[in-house]
Amino acid sequence: MMKTLDASDAQARLATGWLPQSKLEWVIEGISIVALGFGFLTVLQAWPDLPARVPRHFDFVGKPDAWGSKTNLAVLPSVGVLLYLMLTVVGRIPHSHNFPVTVTPKNAPRLYRLSRMMVAWLKAQISCTLAYIAWAQVQVALGRAQGLGWAFLPVTLFTIGATVFLYWRQFYREQG
Repeated sequence: MMKTLDASDAQARLATGWLPQSKLEWVIEGISIVALGFGFLTVLQAWPDLPARVPRHFDFVGKPDAWGSKTNLAVLPSVGVLLYLMLTVVGRIPHSHNFPVTVTPKNAPRLYRLSRMMVAWLKAQISCTLAYIAWAQVQVALGRAQGLGWAFLPVTLFTIGATVFLYWRQFYREQG
């Protein structure tokens, strides 16, 4: 039997930012988790074949400019998991987010959903970016690639910047 929400339940949920996740949020979470898994599996699968020195940093055009031990390859997937977990916690408390508009009882549910979606998209973008870098590190170490590619940095900055900009604009539209 489904319980109907009374006004006090709805107010309590609104005050804490608790809203059920949409199907799209679940799909985006799945993308993030798959990307994180891909980063780990790429490194693990290539581990026996990797040379002692692997790229650990890339310059602005995507060429490796620093090398280190192959144990450095564990850093990015681990940082990805840590960022994913931290952003998941942040996404679960939208009532504590700093909005560019005034949050009212009328616009709060929509603003909270928008904020959670923005965090979910950023998690997916960061997870995919880190997975790609881990993959590229392995490819460069094995001599199959020269670097990240010249478009890596502009594409990454554009997609993350566009996500923040588009959601920021949506916050202003939902102000009323």
